[in-house]
Amino acid sequence: MSPVSSLFVLMLLSCIMQTQVSGRPPSCPTVLVQEGLPDRQINSGTMFRLHLPPRAFQGPVQRFQVSLVNDQDTLPKWLVYSTKNGTLQGLALREDGGEYIFRVTAMGKCETYTPAATTHFLLRILSDLYTDTEPTHLKHALPTDMSRSNLGCPAGEAITLADLVLHVDPVCMGATERLKLVTTLSDYLHVSPNSVALLSYREASGLRQENTTILAMGSVTSRVQGTDGGSLNKEQSKAEVFWTVGCGDFEMLPDLVQVLQHNIDSGLLSVLLGVPVEGWREHWRVLLVDSNDTSFGMGALRTASDDRRRGTIQQNESECAGHIGL
Repeated sequence: MSPVSSLFVLMLLSCIMQTQVSGRPPSCPTVLVQEGLPDRQINSGTMFRLHLPPRAFQGPVQRFQVSLVNDQDTLPKWLVYSTKNGTLQGLALREDGGEYIFRVTAMGKCETYTPAATTHFLLRILSDLYTDTEPTHLKHALPTDMSRSNLGCPAGEAITLADLVLHVDPVCMGATERLKLVTTLSDYLHVSPNSVALLSYREASGLRQENTTILAMGSVTSRVQGTDGGSLNKEQSKAEVFWTVGCGDFEMLPDLVQVLQHNIDSGLLSVLLGVPVEGWREHWRVLLVDSNDTSFGMGALRTASDDRRRGTIQQNESECAGHIGL
């Protein structure tokens, strides 16, 4: 064997021995946490969307795993993760309110040889959708008249909302169904999905407790029907989906009432949303100037139970038997 060949064999054996000792091929760089993910808070009833940023980790990330911190394979029922685009999205109701801690794990291209990098972030669901979710250090850096609520009106101004009453139990709806309902309506209205909210139905007494006044309301003038043509159970749980129609004095209320009544009576909105629309309401509320007021905001925050964090709360079969899927 020539000296050159002998040298090549020795170098090859050296590389093999180094690989066996380290347990990792030399072409498998380690993935590390770089900036991580900041904690967040969102209002109940509104869409949450988080694209995992590339600067959260350092190194060649091949894929992510996202779960609740105390359950490696589970997300809450109201939240879904898309492996295709690395996006978490969902919509939490007031019933889902509380704090959730998530684990985000980044896997490198050589999972067998390199340890995964893991970071955590906390997501707080506020029970009041009118609370300003802007981080405090950013909020105070803005002029007062630029501080806006989640529904798009300056703090201290009245907000007028259009509200559709739906014959569907939102608690029984999964994340995909909730998102589809909100995005379908926002597309029809040509508004941002973030300006449309979904909640379990609030009676007039509940609205009054939230300093909200009903300006007008109406119902389907014909017999209420399901989207499959069957009649509905009037005792079924209901939802409300609503959006901002004006800030301050709203002078177009009569026109809006006429349009809503026509679209409900014609069945257009029921077909569009895939659930029966029972009626409509217009309501009005003055937004809090100070988002730290705890009347309906942080003071009403509940900590999610372990079962709710794991998304394993089972609905009674009779409660969700009438659920209409989208």
